[in-house]
Amino acid sequence: MIVDIGTSSVRAAVLGTDMQIRDMAVEKRNADVCFDADEEWNRVRRLMKKVIHRGIKSVAVSSLLGWVGTDKDGRAVTPCYSYMHQEKEAYDEFVERYGKDRFYSISGRAADAEWAAFKLFAMKEKEPEMYSRTDKLLSFKDYINLKLTGVAAMDHTTAAYTYLYDIKEGRWSSEMLGTFGITESFFPKLRKPFEKIGYMKEELCEELAGSVMHIPVIAGSTDGSTAVLGAGGLECGMSVNVMGTTGVFFSVSDSVENISSCGLIANPHVIPGKWLVGGPMGMFGGTIGWLTESIGGRQFSLGDLTERAKEIRPGSDGVIVYPCLAGERAPFWNPEMTGTILGLKNKHGLVHVFRGIMEAEGYGVKNMIEKAAGMKIPCYTIRVIGGGAKNELWMQIKADITGVPIARGEDTEATLNGGLFLCMLGEGKEVRNLPAIMESDRAYPDVKHTEEYEWLYKKYIRIHEQLEKIYKNVL
Repeated sequence: MIVDIGTSSVRAAVLGTDMQIRDMAVEKRNADVCFDADEEWNRVRRLMKKVIHRGIKSVAVSSLLGWVGTDKDGRAVTPCYSYMHQEKEAYDEFVERYGKDRFYSISGRAADAEWAAFKLFAMKEKEPEMYSRTDKLLSFKDYINLKLTGVAAMDHTTAAYTYLYDIKEGRWSSEMLGTFGITESFFPKLRKPFEKIGYMKEELCEELAGSVMHIPVIAGSTDGSTAVLGAGGLECGMSVNVMGTTGVFFSVSDSVENISSCGLIANPHVIPGKWLVGGPMGMFGGTIGWLTESIGGRQFSLGDLTERAKEIRPGSDGVIVYPCLAGERAPFWNPEMTGTILGLKNKHGLVHVFRGIMEAEGYGVKNMIEKAAGMKIPCYTIRVIGGGAKNELWMQIKADITGVPIARGEDTEATLNGGLFLCMLGEGKEVRNLPAIMESDRAYPDVKHTEEYEWLYKKYIRIHEQLEKIYKNVL
């Protein structure tokens, strides 16, 4: 069974080794900046009960990035702080003292207000009583695993998002822990994402299935990194772009020897010996949802908007969109910047903003490809997955902007597939024996459009630099 906890929905699914979904239960909801961890656990439990059966061999959970403080008995003493939660005051103090990039070579990322280290530090300063009751800080995925098994553990990929993990040494960094005044005891034992951490509690099996079953639970990982695996992102030169409510872009690398601070993060791949360089991006799919529902009043379907957007030339007729509804993540990492639309005139309509959002995502991907190339990490092809990958115009725009062929996976359920693959690896299968991920469609760059987009991209970056100053100094 695979449990997938995303920004806009929670799913529990049973998959066969052929990647076919046998059964699935889904509950739509939008995750808040902070949410009640136990309410979400109850949602997961309801969904699992709908699909659990005796044939299930193992369980793997993937989740959006979020952090929960627990006491010695494993009970939540904090809300779940999602990736949208920013500890700006603690972050500003840190940057003023150390700079954003001081510990990049250790952590594989610049300082950012969403990293877990800043949440612990801020809790220690602002809420000492809560801090004193916190025995462990878990990712939300690990909190669900704790509820399932009674075992606290964290996978190496998730640990990298704390800003306290040494990506080259594969352990907690004593230097980083010392800098924040945090002890290693705040974190559980580290495991590989496909390692078994324990078995589902007997009483939980009785509750969900009516009988005791011996079901191993795999450590699992973040939703983005799990999706990269599920899309077949295993070889250097391949990049995977998850196009969901939020975007994710990672390039596979065989080494992080050349990593340098440039706005990208470097994570251990869920497969040992490989790395992922890139990062979680903004709410591109989420911004399109906001546009069509809150602004468009659901008057236009995505299909209608797409057909109309095909008639608009590159550059969206002068409309430039920075879809940062929850602050900027990779590759710019600016929590102060929010959604911005420039160039609007009375001749423009909803469709221009719609196309502008798609172009903005393409510009962000291009920027990440360029930065990875500077670290000698190539990008020969991009495999797109998720809801946005079904939009052929969006695929073509991205190919035109980046100059790289875009391939759509035949099966876009990459997060579920990735969870399945982790279960299979946990059962002893090797990477080369995982099911092949087939491609259904490809979009190739149109040379004329690529040349035009090169100028538009440079303009987009120049304007972005000025907007950063406005958000920092004026707003």
